Amino acid sequence: MESVCGSVKQVEFTYQHSDCVGNDALWSGIGNSSGHNGQSMCFIQITDKSGDHSWGSRVLGQGTVSDGDKICTDSSVDLTSCGGKLFAHVYASAADCAAGRSAIQEISFDVSGGHNIYLGSQVGSLCLTGYSGTHGSALTNW
Repeated sequence: MESVCGSVKQVEFTYQHSDCVGNDALWSGIGNSSGHNGQSMCFIQITDKSGDHSWGSRVLGQGTVSDGDKICTDSSVDLTSCGGKLFAHVYASAADCAAGRSAIQEISFDVSGGHNIYLGSQVGSLCLTGYSGTHGSALTNW
């Protein structure tokens, strides 16, 4: 696995429905996941606050994805301003998110730059596949 470090500016994930958190993610402290996701298609909203529908959270990326699809944070938002963590809220559908229903899975991802970030790390339904930071980048789709 390739690793890069420094403050994160943008990340890219590949969606694969799962509940697992890879050993590399746990060992390095970069992420955690709760909830169950057995859906091959869902709606994901990436924000700067934990808890689905948190008041005052900024949406940093969102979209409907199927297994193998990529989802990225918005390149116009510098993630160094997000307090060191990103939160992905996985919903059964965009309609569920819009209706205020609870997320079926919550994923946290540490982007503080205080440790290496490993490309290929699986955290819940998201696998880190791209990164742009202050000390380099490893991008697959930009």
